[in-house]
Amino acid sequence: MTQTNTIQQTEYESLLLERSAFEQAGMTSKVEEWEGRIQA
Repeated sequence: MTQTNTIQQTEYESLLLERSAFEQAGMTSKVEEWEGRIQA
């Protein structure tokens, strides 16, 4: 279980970095797509 949680945490952190990169680039459609992925 711990290993899975660590993997999910890392994945989530990389998604957060991805999102801020999209926001800085002004790619709002990508941010919306990202938010849809997180909620799924």
